[in-house]
Amino acid sequence: MIPHLFFAAVCPLGATLLALLTFNYKKHPVQIAAVLGLCFAIAFYGLRLDSSNDIARHIALLQNYERVDVFHCFGAGHYDALFVWDIWCWIVAKIGDPYLLQSSAAFVGYAIIGYIVADCSGRLQADRYITAAAFFHIVAAIPFLWVVCGIRSTIALLVCALAAYLYFTDKIKLSGAFILSLVGVFIHFVAILSVLLLLMSSLIASSPVKGIALIFAVTLASAVIGNLVYPIIEGIGNPVAQVLASALEAFLGYSEGDNWTEAQSSSLNTRVNIAFTFLWILFLVYNVVRLEKSRGANGKGISSMNALSLSVAAVTVALSSVLESNGTRLVPVLFALGETSVIARMAGEPPSANKSLFVVDCIGMILASALFVLHGYSVAYGIVETSSFISTAFFGVIGAFL
Repeated sequence: MIPHLFFAAVCPLGATLLALLTFNYKKHPVQIAAVLGLCFAIAFYGLRLDSSNDIARHIALLQNYERVDVFHCFGAGHYDALFVWDIWCWIVAKIGDPYLLQSSAAFVGYAIIGYIVADCSGRLQADRYITAAAFFHIVAAIPFLWVVCGIRSTIALLVCALAAYLYFTDKIKLSGAFILSLVGVFIHFVAILSVLLLLMSSLIASSPVKGIALIFAVTLASAVIGNLVYPIIEGIGNPVAQVLASALEAFLGYSEGDNWTEAQSSSLNTRVNIAFTFLWILFLVYNVVRLEKSRGANGKGISSMNALSLSVAAVTVALSSVLESNGTRLVPVLFALGETSVIARMAGEPPSANKSLFVVDCIGMILASALFVLHGYSVAYGIVETSSFISTAFFGVIGAFL
């Protein structure tokens, strides 16, 4: 592992490929996760974005943590009751390098993705090409800026996805998954919905059609009512109303004013991204359904992991039909867990042995590549110093000093 870590420090992109093609996934999923997380952390350290991006606001708020001790860091920033986020910001502020905030987010996010892909591939004895394709799928599908710029909601949801994966693969108990999920909740409250779906996943799995239909209906109704009620109670000074407003804000994904929402919803880039995101959701749902059929499922029961994936898909469709923006915030959970079905299906039914599946996987790779380009464009659109990002992406730690 030491040579891989050294290579990651001097050439993150090359080390990523080397790790995917040389590691023993079954024996060392944690090690490959660490290497992949380090590669992305070093690569994104050099990313410099303009002031319109969330990371600029997060970095500016770090000064609130510089002069306080750890016991007084809670609530020092812009958010209340987000204890894990406060500690995270306090540590970065004390180190004194604000860009470690986005770098550490990249490490956590892509290490979680790397672990889920590597461990699943190892358990299913999938070949390296399937593993590399699966890793590319998730990296391409989840916007880079969600991980290293917005940070909070995406990292919180990926932590919940990891908790769910560990629970479904019998590595931790439900109590352990709940405790780990709370880490995500205390980074961003949007993770509460993911925790609720996790707790209901076994029940939904026993009757998937009825369960998912009910989840969709309840979410749609809640979103419609919440969208109408939130603007009314937001300005009320009553503490109870404020608690309710905070809960609705987390559920609906409000984080900006109406002008921002209007600009986002009318943007062609946003619309194209959402269109391809939903195409990717369809690709994952197809793989989940096909995998369950190959296992002999007849609609009366599916795996809890796939039940959670389909539930998140239903919630996303419901929220997106009501909200002008932010309706897709839960998709990191779906993209991370849903990819396990892609790995399982490809390992059990290789595309080389089935022409129709070969076409499906080609379409999947085209969609993933399109998402990769779209999300890369979003990074390029807001970048300030292209040279610094290229330097750290290709030359790692050495590039940071160039």
